[in-house]
Amino acid sequence: MEKDYDLELLNYAYFCEADNLRNFLNDKEKIKEIDNDIIELAKDISICSVIAWNHDVWREETVPLVLIYRERANKALEVWKNYFGVDRLKKPEYFNKYSEKIYCDDEFGGMFYEEDKERNLRHGVRDIDLNLYFYTCCFNMEKVKELIGNGANINANIVIDDESNEFEYDSPRQRVVDETSHLATYLIGFVFEDYLKDGRHLDKCVKDYFAYYLIGWGAHEDMFNLLTSGEYNYYI
Repeated sequence: MEKDYDLELLNYAYFCEADNLRNFLNDKEKIKEIDNDIIELAKDISICSVIAWNHDVWREETVPLVLIYRERANKALEVWKNYFGVDRLKKPEYFNKYSEKIYCDDEFGGMFYEEDKERNLRHGVRDIDLNLYFYTCCFNMEKVKELIGNGANINANIVIDDESNEFEYDSPRQRVVDETSHLATYLIGFVFEDYLKDGRHLDKCVKDYFAYYLIGWGAHEDMFNLLTSGEYNYYI
């Protein structure tokens, strides 16, 4: 059976296997079989792993696993820095590369955006706060930073549903908190804990949605930091 080098590389990045990642990237015969877009995806996975695992607030029972992956992720990132010969790596351009693939729990800002906007303006939501929610959902860091600087409210009540007696609200900050919690809980409970127990890699879906779940986790952590600080570091 022909070896799937794409899958091999992505798994090494996904599970922060620094030694295997280094050996793979230094193998000229293997690396020439990999398209640049897969190399970029693997690099972005490693960057988002560092962002995700270096988050500081965890349940007590999760801390041991987090510390293991934090160390592994930081080592894997050094492999990429050495490979590209740089001191820092630029974070993924989430908005341009991944915003349509990162996990979202609704379609706010999609094809029904004008209806979403009209509903909110009708209920007195400020245009600037509505825009902040929209650009938060699609990870446009530049616009979010600009809107916060202009006075947008990260805790503004955005009307998601007004069809029932009890309105459904969300806010830019709460949206990110909920998404982060979902992604972290899912990936830790169903992917990373299993890997530490039996070393089991993912199947081919690591090239599809699992890759974007992990990138989404890192992107949400990045967005939370931007929303709460008003600042964003484009490099890591």
